Amino acid sequence: MVTAALVVGADGSSVLNNSSTALSTPEDHKEFLARRRQSDCIIIGGKTAQRESYGKTPCPLVIVSHQHPALLEVNPQSHWWNMSPASAVDKAEEIFGQRVTVEGGADFLTLLLAAGKIDQLNLTVTPRVGGEKKVVIPELLAYFSQVEIKDLGGETILYECTQPITPN
Repeated sequence: MVTAALVVGADGSSVLNNSSTALSTPEDHKEFLARRRQSDCIIIGGKTAQRESYGKTPCPLVIVSHQHPALLEVNPQSHWWNMSPASAVDKAEEIFGQRVTVEGGADFLTLLLAAGKIDQLNLTVTPRVGGEKKVVIPELLAYFSQVEIKDLGGETILYECTQPITPN
């Protein structure tokens, strides 16, 4: 099962102050950490590797990038794969196991949604606003036929999206 996690602000911002961390709330962070502990592998893109803190992960970390990521020297569990995100998901399932978590940015995630590679999307919407790289939340939810809404408190909402709709 390939699960993706993305946090956005109420205005659809996927980055604030050059990081998604600034969009997160304590409620989101708690849920995020609990979910990622269940993963066999985490996949991120090169931009996420540059912007976010991935020095330590609970499982192998795959960085999909055309350029050698500096994070390889920081996280001993990291791997660098120069290939498409969709191919990386397939390879990760073969090597590490079926519980793959995608934590890449919005562009990275959109590529995988369009390729039909995401089985579940955990989209957290926090009250933060004023960031960049905005996504249209209903467009992300439209990739799934089942969307369950969970109030995490603190004006933080989690959309648990399952039953992906096969792309045309």
